[in-house]
Amino acid sequence: MEFRASLWWRRPEDVPPENLWPEVSGPVRKAFAVEEKLPDAGRSLRVELRALDDGVLGDALDAALRSVTATAAITDAILETAVVRLAAAQCAAADLVGQMARDLWRAGYRVRFGTSWTPVSGAALALGAGGRRAELETFLLEDGLWEAASRRS
Repeated sequence: MEFRASLWWRRPEDVPPENLWPEVSGPVRKAFAVEEKLPDAGRSLRVELRALDDGVLGDALDAALRSVTATAAITDAILETAVVRLAAAQCAAADLVGQMARDLWRAGYRVRFGTSWTPVSGAALALGAGGRRAELETFLLEDGLWEAASRRS
């Protein structure tokens, strides 16, 4: 999800010198962007939060909101926030994962399972190639059981 916050102070000298990045911890990936120079003594920040579990994501958002709200209250700033859900967590069907794993294992590929921090839209299953993308794509398409939904670089 993406969390945005804008803070405005009465005068430019009221803007705190320290960063305004919210406190977020736990099994969450985060990316921060701060725009320091807004008109009228303001700052804007954008935080992208990614988690593999909705509960963890909710806790991270709660922590970010609390942190930014506390900064605004302590420094006497006006605060405006917005949250946008970028993609819902997805889980591939167990039978599909099992069939893909068996086919790959029978063909001599090493099979490992893991989660992906990057959402894959429009696909029933995400597959990493470990540097053997072209070889793996050829196998999957020649097999006849699998169809590539999209090709990514």
